[in-house]
Amino acid sequence: MDRLGFFKQGLSSLIEVAQSIIGLKHAATSFTEAVDEALSNIKTDVGIHLLTVDADIYDQPKGTLQELARMGYTTLETGLYYGGKVHGMSAEAFKALADEAGLRITAAHLNHLYEGPDKRPTKRPTKGPTKGPDKGGTSAGKGAEGVDKEITGADNGAEGVVKEGATNTVNEVADGVVKSEAVGAVKEEGAGAVTEEVVEGAEKVVMNDENDPNYQWWSKALDTHSRLGCQYITSSRIADYPTDEDIETYAEYFNNIGRWTADRKMQFCYHPDAAAFRKRKSLQPSSGQAQAGAEAEVQEVQKVGNTQGAEAKTQENSEKSIFEIIAERCDEDKVFFQIDTWEALEAGVDVMELLKKYGKRIILLHLHDERNTCESGRIDFDSIIKKGIETGVKDIFIEVRCFSFPPMKCAERSLYNVLALPSVRY
Repeated sequence: MDRLGFFKQGLSSLIEVAQSIIGLKHAATSFTEAVDEALSNIKTDVGIHLLTVDADIYDQPKGTLQELARMGYTTLETGLYYGGKVHGMSAEAFKALADEAGLRITAAHLNHLYEGPDKRPTKRPTKGPTKGPDKGGTSAGKGAEGVDKEITGADNGAEGVVKEGATNTVNEVADGVVKSEAVGAVKEEGAGAVTEEVVEGAEKVVMNDENDPNYQWWSKALDTHSRLGCQYITSSRIADYPTDEDIETYAEYFNNIGRWTADRKMQFCYHPDAAAFRKRKSLQPSSGQAQAGAEAEVQEVQKVGNTQGAEAKTQENSEKSIFEIIAERCDEDKVFFQIDTWEALEAGVDVMELLKKYGKRIILLHLHDERNTCESGRIDFDSIIKKGIETGVKDIFIEVRCFSFPPMKCAERSLYNVLALPSVRY
């Protein structure tokens, strides 16, 4: 074989080897793409509830978010909103910092107590002269010197402004739309409370979202968090020492928030605390002020001859937790749940049983332990996460409230502990 033949043969061999390598590369690429596609539906994100590191966010927002991303966090749940700002910044500014760090803002924790006509979730005791029930079964009374007056709640927190020659409204929620029945409101001289009475034949006034102070607050808050890219809005507060009526009021209130949230392509979640999880023998008032209001309401019920209904309602709610009643009263397609593992433990509630019972209504989890997540040994986080993925949990967020180390160090240790669990695939 001459030199040219030897060269040609060697070149041919090299070409065959190169083709084999290229073929292997294509095969490897195809395999990798197939694996990526197969794994694309597996839950991989672990987020953090930003109240865990709120001081760091306040001092150094940009550096803190970048450090959280370096640790391995991928999603955020915001926790501070006031005056249209998120953690002290505009929605656009905060989102820009999160985007720069490679973090997605998927949830927000917001709290706004229900504002009733007198800025309280529970009706005030009714005073003044009354007469028998009208056609609607509601006690009526005559106004002082025949003058009807209106109480209008002010956004600045004032108790109300009394106007002559007007009618007041009692809010009633029906089919997700706030309606009202016209009533007269009489403010007696020297009286410390306002008497709410039905005026027969009065013109009905329709209340809508636009003049509801609750809607006004939530509308601004939801629009702000929609600009952040949030998918979920959570709330944990209800009235302190709630009465039966307060629980029913908050169920309707949460339904409305759920509707307002859905209108903006987001989902609303109730986050019960330990007190809301605990069983109660009854949901009667637990403070002196609430007790007085409840007694007055019972007297009104007795006057209209509806004591059997009140007794049945109390019996129905006995031995149930606030969370259970909220879950029953709220629409399944409007109100979902975020379960906090430590709050449940404090109340003696099994999170696994909650996941089994409420299924797809539980869409968020707070991985919350006594201190650093997964270190107390009292909560089976691995089983909870595994079951949650099966039942439809969408996002999980680490939360730390009690700190053994600086908050950022606790956030890092908690994340490493969670990522080491077999149920978390990454």
